[in-house]
Amino acid sequence: MREPPHFHVQHGLDISSPEPVWYAIAASAAIGLGRTQIPRMPRVPDRIKNRGQDQADWQERHSPDALSPREDDPRMPEISRFFGIIVQMYYSDHDPPHFHVRYSGQKALIAIETLALWRGRLSPRALGLVTEWAAMHRVALMEDWNLARSEAQLKPIAPLE
Repeated sequence: MREPPHFHVQHGLDISSPEPVWYAIAASAAIGLGRTQIPRMPRVPDRIKNRGQDQADWQERHSPDALSPREDDPRMPEISRFFGIIVQMYYSDHDPPHFHVRYSGQKALIAIETLALWRGRLSPRALGLVTEWAAMHRVALMEDWNLARSEAQLKPIAPLE
């Protein structure tokens, strides 16, 4: 049954308010049923995610390439920095010998012996620069690896120029 055109005005509801029409209808139904409380407006989330975003976030965190939270530790000693690329090495880290690279939100582990990308992701340009730098300093990287395993002070390595 359709309501008369002045139904909302008769029941004291202000149609010009910013609440959606469904809220006005629910409020008028509540008043009509003798309820004293008008239903609250639901909270609208500040940020609405795409349906696949949660799944994509989960897959990124649980992929084989995902780096553990420990590998994002800002206290890890920095051994070199060039072109925005940060090269670090942990004390008492696991085998095989490797170093950690961070660049523009990307993180990766590079094996010292093969200079292969072991885990994580780097853009092709950054990976090329890191590989070139590591090839020039492979002996110094192995020295730092041995120092890190014995928890001694690491030696800085010259950046790529």
